Amino acid sequence: MTASKGLFRKPGDLGARTGVEGHPKVTVHPLLQSGEEGSLHLVINYNEIEPGGSSNPHYHKDCDVFDHVHYILSGDILASVEGREFKAGPDSLVYCRSDELHSFKNVGSETARVLLISGLKVGGTGGKLVFPED
Repeated sequence: MTASKGLFRKPGDLGARTGVEGHPKVTVHPLLQSGEEGSLHLVINYNEIEPGGSSNPHYHKDCDVFDHVHYILSGDILASVEGREFKAGPDSLVYCRSDELHSFKNVGSETARVLLISGLKVGGTGGKLVFPED
């Protein structure tokens, strides 16, 4: 693998995804994917969550356990990790492992902006999303 010479990117450079399973009213802007530009372990997404939008309760399976860090840039988020709820506003961080049941909901009146950083093992993937309520 060649050494990184840096990467400069902003939301929208790789396109945006909506209609992601179990993530109603969420727009995902990929910023960095594992294995890209010399990155070994990171996946970074910038998420815009409309009022009432959410990441429904889920966990990941068929993957090595990896870290999720959600940093709230703006908005009011109700986060749940393994049944514990937290109200998270700007400049708040929510951490969970991928095998823990977790969810996020925008409980505010404005679009919330959240930076999602996931740390994977080399060559790891996000596995399959499992929504227990389905």
